[in-house]
Order: sequence, then C-alpha cells, then structure tokens
Amino acid sequence: MKSKLLKLVNQLRLGNDVVYNPKTHELDPDYGYLVGVNRSSEKYSSLEASDLRSFISRNKHQFYQLGRYMSVYHQDDSYVLNINELVDNQKDAFVLAKIRKEPFVFDNSKKELIYF
Repeated sequence: MKSKLLKLVNQLRLGNDVVYNPKTHELDPDYGYLVGVNRSSEKYSSLEASDLRSFISRNKHQFYQLGRYMSVYHQDDSYVLNINELVDNQKDAFVLAKIRKEPFVFDNSKKELIYF
C-alpha cells in the first residue's frame, strides 16, 4: 500500500484528483457513481502519504465495507479527503445521496459532479 499511496500523492501534486479503494487498491474507477458517506471530509493544507495512511487507518471500519472509496480532491488551496460509496446506477445514487443529505454525486465515467 505504501508505494500506491506515494503514487497518489504524486498524482495530487500534478493537480489530479484521485479515487482509491484501500481494500482492493483499485484506483480511479471509470464506472458507477460516488456518494459521500456521513460528511466524512477532512481538509489538509499540504498532503503526504502518511496523511493518507492515517486517514485510512482512522476510518478502516468504513473501508472494510464493500464499495467504499477514498476520494482526494483539490479545493481552493487545500486537499480534501472524503469517504464515498460506489453505486452502480444513477437513480440509486440520487436516492442514497438525498437520504444522506449530500448535495451531489460524482459520475465516475464522465468525471463530473452532478448537483441537485
């Protein structure tokens, strides 16, 4: 996992956002929709592999569940880490997002946010 997290940090430094499954090590799936899990965001002004390891460790109970991913994206001058659930279809993703009071879902195939 250590080398995979270093690759993630390098991608982030290049300005790319990443989605990663710590359990399966899948990186940037190109299918389904991501829905946030319980407002799990953490913000960092700078980011190292050790920060990612710590986030994964503190939230390991979430990542043991099927379909849970960590997303890391840029917002202003910060990095935001989030826990998301991968949902196969848009309709179910919208229903789940509304239940969780999430304002958007992320379409992995188009790499774009869909706001409500």
